[in-house]
Formats: sequence, structure tokens, C-alpha cells
Amino acid sequence: MTPFRVVVADPAWKFGDKLPGKGRGAEKHYNVMPTEQICMLQLPPIADDAILFLWRVAGMQEDALAVMHMWGFTLKSEIVWVKTKDGVVIEDWEPVIEEELAFGMGRYTRHCHEVCLIGTRGRAATKVVKNHAIRSVFFAEREEHSKKPEKFFSLVEKMVDGEGPFLELFARRQRAGWVAVGDELGTTLTQLGVNDGSSNASADGSGGASSGGGAGDEAPPPRRARGGKRSKADPQGAPGSAVA
Repeated sequence: MTPFRVVVADPAWKFGDKLPGKGRGAEKHYNVMPTEQICMLQLPPIADDAILFLWRVAGMQEDALAVMHMWGFTLKSEIVWVKTKDGVVIEDWEPVIEEELAFGMGRYTRHCHEVCLIGTRGRAATKVVKNHAIRSVFFAEREEHSKKPEKFFSLVEKMVDGEGPFLELFARRQRAGWVAVGDELGTTLTQLGVNDGSSNASADGSGGASSGGGAGDEAPPPRRARGGKRSKADPQGAPGSAVA
């Protein structure tokens, strides 16, 4: 298998609090995963020079940084999705007024954006990016809970000029040109030749972060992570999640 140079991951973060109501909170929409388990995922082969787009939530930034570190990447920048109300589509960076922004949840401010961290690994990782004109903010309509807009994936492909291979973890839908792994798709990392997590060896048997994603390092888990059930992507292939 050719090592992946571009990775997108939207982990099913497990929050520390419970929200009232039938539709509030991630656990009401899909199975979540504790941060320690996300950190220890045995990834398929990742290129020595690669780029990671990691979605995080505002209240779990330390957890996202821990995952990025354990996967062998270094934080470099971020890209922001500004959420607009349903049906509002903003193109060509037209002026945005406050009334058109989504009115989301939040204990201090009402969130109308999501942040995707950008990390790199390898001395030549800057060469993965071919287009340096991509803005750090993009606008797209809010969709169903946690679903990321197609515009984001178009930006990722544009940034690297379409040069993959491309991998999406915790994927909720299949898209052309990408290898997608996710519980909702019935696909698992074990189907890509990744071991079942019983050892720290990487997919090519060499171990270590450079070829297996860096998930084998030992590090204390973030204090916010707790035990939980399998996530929207059961990465190591729990029974019943494999493709027929």
C-alpha cells in the first residue's frame, strides 16, 4: 500500500458533560470514543512527509493536540469553517452580517464556527502543499450534526493540488479519490492491513511513528478523556463493522 500523504480525521470526541434534550450532544447522534483510544489508533502507513487535517471541538483543544502528537504530527496552522444558517450560501467572500451566521451552542459564546487543525511531519512536509493561496476561513452552510461540508474537502484537495493518496478517518460518507474508514460506512482500519491493536507495530511491521502514524508512543492521556463505547468509526474493526 502506498503511504498516505494527506489525512483528514473528524474524531467522535467524548465530551465530559451531558446535554439535555433529544438532539443536543454528540452521543445523541453517534457512538463516541474516549481520547486515549483515539490517541492509540494503529494507523495505516503514513508518508514520511505528510499533512493532517484534524477537526477538534472548542472545549477539547488539549485532547486534539494530544491526538496530533501521538499520531506523529506537529501543529502548524488551522483552517476555520464559519457556519451559516440553513439555506444561506456565501460565495466569493461576500460581506457577512451577524444575522446570517449560525447560532450554535456554547457556554461563553454561541459557536458559529468549527476549527480544523493542520499538522505536518517530516522536513519536506511543506512540499505537500502546492497552493499557498488558500484562506484560513471558509464559509459553508451548516448541515446535519457534525457532518463536514464538501467545500472543506475541495479546499484540502486544492491545497495539495489533488496529489494524494487521500485518507479520511471517522468518515461518514464515501467520496471519489479517497479511502474512507468509518463505522457508518462499515469500514475499518484492519481492512487496510492495520493490526488489531494488540501490539505497537505499524502496518508494515517496522513499528514507530514514521510508517504507522505515531500511535504507538507512550504518553499520559489528557485529563478530560474517559471510558466509553465505540465511536462513529470503529477503527480497529469491532465485530459486525467489516465490509461484506
